[in-house]
Amino acid sequence: MAQVRRRDEARESGEGGIRTPERGQPPLRDFQSRPFNHSGTSPGRPSVAVGKRPGQSESTGPAPKGGKGSDGGGPTLLLSIDFEDWHQLVRRRVGCSDWERPGPALSRQTDALLALLDELKLRATFFILGMAARAHPGLIEGLAARGHEIGCHGDRHLPVHSQSPGEFASDLRAARATIEQLTGRVPIGYRAPAFSITGTSDWAYDVLAAEGFAYDASAHDTPSLRDRPQAAKGAPHPLELPTGQTLWEFPVAVWHARLGGVPIGGASYWAVLPSTLVLRGLERAGPLAGLYVHPHELDPQPLRPQLGGGAQLKARLHASARAVQRNSARRRAPAMLRAIARRFRLIPYGDAHAQLSGAGGTAA
Repeated sequence: MAQVRRRDEARESGEGGIRTPERGQPPLRDFQSRPFNHSGTSPGRPSVAVGKRPGQSESTGPAPKGGKGSDGGGPTLLLSIDFEDWHQLVRRRVGCSDWERPGPALSRQTDALLALLDELKLRATFFILGMAARAHPGLIEGLAARGHEIGCHGDRHLPVHSQSPGEFASDLRAARATIEQLTGRVPIGYRAPAFSITGTSDWAYDVLAAEGFAYDASAHDTPSLRDRPQAAKGAPHPLELPTGQTLWEFPVAVWHARLGGVPIGGASYWAVLPSTLVLRGLERAGPLAGLYVHPHELDPQPLRPQLGGGAQLKARLHASARAVQRNSARRRAPAMLRAIARRFRLIPYGDAHAQLSGAGGTAA
């Protein structure tokens, strides 16, 4: 299995493991000045490409008004949605037996999310959770029809480090089968639930490549995550696997300030940081830094767990605490995303991957 190591260690030893090429490739600062290919396809992929149903042209349906992404005049950032049913996850966390039933709010949350993306003329990458897709099939079909990139968030929202390689592969296959059935697309991008690829589960990169994924968006260099698999690196970069395959890594935005890393890529952080600090940090987070939000963080109504009549008091208190935490992010996320879109150019991950993998680019 892959062993993720610091770049200088791999270079000095000359041994195997995941390596990041350093020479003969254009820096990302040059890449950012080049135009993007907005087709949504990626070179060298299977016959069913992202953004395309079998037998269809490259157009997948009506794109958001204005079409190809915002251009706020600043650096380019990557926009993603971790598409989950918050009510399913809360019910499972507190032990409800019927946790898999569809939550009552995801349709409303998705409508608000899509309206905001249309308003800002944005396309995004939706990392779809398999169990949410099966509970809300019509929503997934609608996302694909609007021209957004469809990625994979796994099937059961289980931490990668809690699974064996075989279990992880099965989880990927189940999610991918659901996504393909609903959209006709083969997802090439993956994000781990809770960014849960760790140093002891870096075999996940081998599994992802073997299962046909072209890029991973799970790297998050934040102090809250223990046992991170690599040295800090803020820019997208290719991971060379012992099998000879290459998997691109797209890290979440982190501002590496003088006193340490400041996570600024997600709405939960936007809830506690001043807007000016978030915008300043994104200017300094490195090229093609990643952003992520969840549908529940854009809900126009307060989150309420709605566990059902049989839930125990302890479960109700736990779920209510989760709702309070998430509602703080919900109140600020729409305005913060608007502010970011005014300042930065926002594009889907697949657009960046198609350009980078075709040019062989990496960080300077």
